Amino acid sequence: MIHAVVIFGMLPILLWAVTHSRAYLVAGFAIFGVAVISVATSRVALGAHWPSDVIASLFIGASLLLGAQFVIRSVWAADRCEVHG
Repeated sequence: MIHAVVIFGMLPILLWAVTHSRAYLVAGFAIFGVAVISVATSRVALGAHWPSDVIASLFIGASLLLGAQFVIRSVWAADRCEVHG
């Protein structure tokens, strides 16, 4: 479940990094968000995980995703800053 959150969450960010289009970023999060919810629902429905496991996985995956987004944005910003000196 953590894999689904991280992989489906990184795809819109990578799409944004390539296109720099906010519309693609928002649409990607909407589309891949549905995919993550579908995976989470199916894991509970099939009896593979308890709902608490899925919720914890969503939080852990979201934390990893936010950390990755911070790193990507800081590297992206550093590449575009000019150093005067």
